[in-house]
Amino acid sequence: MKFEKIPVDGSKAIDDTTMEAIEPYDYKDLTEFNFSYLSGYMADKYDQEPDALTERVYERMERSVKDSFERTVHGYATVTPKQEKVTVTGKGKVRYALFPVWFLNTKWNGKNYSFAMNGQTGHLIGDLPVAKDLAVKYWFKRHIPLTIAATAVVTALRLLGVI
Repeated sequence: MKFEKIPVDGSKAIDDTTMEAIEPYDYKDLTEFNFSYLSGYMADKYDQEPDALTERVYERMERSVKDSFERTVHGYATVTPKQEKVTVTGKGKVRYALFPVWFLNTKWNGKNYSFAMNGQTGHLIGDLPVAKDLAVKYWFKRHIPLTIAATAVVTALRLLGVI
């Protein structure tokens, strides 16, 4: 299996799972970096060297290989591997890239909420604040009438002898 362009977050300040959750990025329109791209914006520079990130790259490659094999097995509820061995050979080239990521931090009802967005695709992740009283009202408004309607249909079908 061949791998190319595996993005790895080079910043200690940003959680790796957050950065991976907003992938993928489109590589076809990459251009040489120019500081004018950042005019008026705040940006962080990487603070981890490539050798420190190699293990993370290998973990991602191994997970991709295992997932690929698991997707080839059909017709079973569970799959339990008896033996696994994935070997990564050959270290690839390291290239630095700055991808557009937007962060939003907000506070609601005394709790902090953070969001991250892929600036190319608009893919957004984060925990949305939920007003519990509104959620309960919504649930009752939507589910009680549906339950009553379903019960009425089933009762009518039983009275007619259909079921």
